[in-house]
Amino acid sequence: MDYSIPLFAADTARLLEGLKVERSHVLGVSMGGYIAQELALARPEMVAGLVLGCTSCGGDPAVYMDPVERAAFTTNQGLSPEQILYKDMHIYFSDEFVAGNPEFIERFVEISQLHYQPADAFLRQVEACNRHDTAARVGGISAPTLILSGDDDHLVPTENSRILHRLIPGSRLRMFPGGRHAFFIEFHQEFNSEVVEFLAACGKS
Repeated sequence: MDYSIPLFAADTARLLEGLKVERSHVLGVSMGGYIAQELALARPEMVAGLVLGCTSCGGDPAVYMDPVERAAFTTNQGLSPEQILYKDMHIYFSDEFVAGNPEFIERFVEISQLHYQPADAFLRQVEACNRHDTAARVGGISAPTLILSGDDDHLVPTENSRILHRLIPGSRLRMFPGGRHAFFIEFHQEFNSEVVEFLAACGKS
C-alpha cells in the first residue's frame, strides 16, 4: 500500500471519531506536522488549536534538505538500527547537547529501537513526505496556529517554518536558537511552556 499524508490525516480523523473526540488541539512535528496541516484543512471542525513543529508546507515554496545530507540520511543498507541512530544524531541534536548528555543519548538510542521502523516502511514514508504539498491551501487553515522550529534544522530546513508563518493567517512563530530537528526534546522545557501558553490562550478565545 502506498503511504500518503492525506491518508494519514484521514486515519487520524477516524481515530478521533472512534475515541469520541469531537474537537481537540492538534500538535504535529516533522511528518506529523504535514498530517496536522491536512487534518486542519480537511476537518477544520475537529481542530481547536494547531501546533506545527519543524515542518513544512512542501511544494514549490519549500526548502529541501541538502542533497548530500539527504543521501547520507537515507542510505542505511547494512547498518543496524543503533548504527543508524548514531550516524544521524547530528541531525537531531546540537553537537553541544550530544557531547554534554551521553547518558541521555544512550537512553534515546535505546528507546528509539523499541519499535524501530522497518526499512521498507521508512522509504514509503519518505516518498509520502516528498509528495506532501499544502502550499496553495495552507492559507485556508482557520484554527489558531503556533509554529515552532530550531534555527539549525537541516532535515526540514528552518526556512520552512518562516514560510508557513507567512502563509497561515494570524499564525505565531517561535525559533529556538541552536535547535536542530529534535529541538522539542533538547529544549523540552521551553517548548512545553510555549505550547501550554498557546493552548491556554486558545481556550480563552
